[in-house]
Amino acid sequence: MLYYERKGMTKKPFGEWLSEYDGNDVTVMDLREDYLQTRRIYPKNVKAIITPTHLYNEMRLFSGCTGAFEALETAAKLYGQPLPPSISQEV
Repeated sequence: MLYYERKGMTKKPFGEWLSEYDGNDVTVMDLREDYLQTRRIYPKNVKAIITPTHLYNEMRLFSGCTGAFEALETAAKLYGQPLPPSISQEV
């Protein structure tokens, strides 16, 4: 299992965290399913998405819908790394 260091804390990469998300937020669960489906269509290691911002940038490339961006904002907060204010204002 790959991990990375951020501000003295060891965390799973965001993509791995999202792919394993088993919480109660329905929108984040939908985002997880979309994320995993995208990984099956466009193979890329789930660990390659290190931060929520990385996924945000990828979603912009694929023209993600408003609901997906809102779910990403929620997921980023649950992960403990909220999206930067400049991105949150766009969502």
